[in-house]
Amino acid sequence: MAKIQILKINEKKDLRKVPKKYANLVGSYQLGKVLIFVDGRNHSVVTSKEVIKLLKKIDLEESENYIVMSENISQEAMDLLTENGIDFVLERDNFIWTDDSYNQRQKRRHEFLDELNKKGLKSSGVKT
Repeated sequence: MAKIQILKINEKKDLRKVPKKYANLVGSYQLGKVLIFVDGRNHSVVTSKEVIKLLKKIDLEESENYIVMSENISQEAMDLLTENGIDFVLERDNFIWTDDSYNQRQKRRHEFLDELNKKGLKSSGVKT
C-alpha cells in the first residue's frame, strides 16, 4: 500500500513542509501547485493500482495544478498520470518498471524467502 501525502504550496513557508527526501526537487516556482508525494512501502514501486486510488481522491478538474513526486513508479502509473494531465517527478530511480515486472520480482523474492524459511535459514538484509 502506498503512502500518499498531499501538500498545497500557497506561499514560500509551505515549502518547509515538504518531506526531506524531496526538498531538493521543490522550489518557489511551484507556488500555487499541489504536490502529491506517493511512496511505496519499503521503497517499493508505485503501480497503476495505487495511482488509480490516488486519482479517485483528487479533483481531476484541477489536474494542471498537481505534481506527483515518487521514488519509483511503474510505466503504467506514469501513463495514467500523463493521460490525466498530471506532471510527475521521480526522486531516485532511473530504471522504468512495469506493473508486471515489479509484481514478478516481488513474487520471486517472496518465494526465495519462503524457501529460506523452510530450510530454517535466515535472510540477512532482505526486507519483507
